[in-house]
Amino acid sequence: MTNPEENPRQEVVASEAKQSVHINRAGGTPIKIGACANDDSEKSISNLKAVLETERQARLSAEAEITKRESVIAEINTAANEAKQSLTETVSAYKALVIRSNPAVPAELISGNSFKEIDISLDSARSLVSKVRLAVETEIASGKVPAGAPPRSAPDTESLTPREKIQYALSKGDKR
Repeated sequence: MTNPEENPRQEVVASEAKQSVHINRAGGTPIKIGACANDDSEKSISNLKAVLETERQARLSAEAEITKRESVIAEINTAANEAKQSLTETVSAYKALVIRSNPAVPAELISGNSFKEIDISLDSARSLVSKVRLAVETEIASGKVPAGAPPRSAPDTESLTPREKIQYALSKGDKR
């Protein structure tokens, strides 16, 4: 017989008068097992066999339910994996579309593994491109050179040394 402390679902009560034991399963009917007479022993054995069969059926039913639930869990996991794969493909397609739709933004600046991350990186990239464009335009505007060649003028002879003045005069005379 099992110890009631080892199995909390059993309650064992010893009756001193009849030397019998009552076993009460949670939610079950008490079964009287006695040592008084052979008729009682045969009834007890048949009762125990019935309880054993009931317990076996309950165990088989529980195992079948566990198998059924494991099957449902496997189906759910398969569906979840398919959904994750589909989401990954959709995010990749969205990222490619964003890159094609924004040719002014370098593709290397657009990153992310979700729609939100891609949108945030696109906004950051647009901001960076705008700042660079503004800096380049400002640099170009500050260093503007008038179109065409500068007007020709005679060199300033006052700053030339006497030797340079002679060379200048001789070279001007050769052009004529």
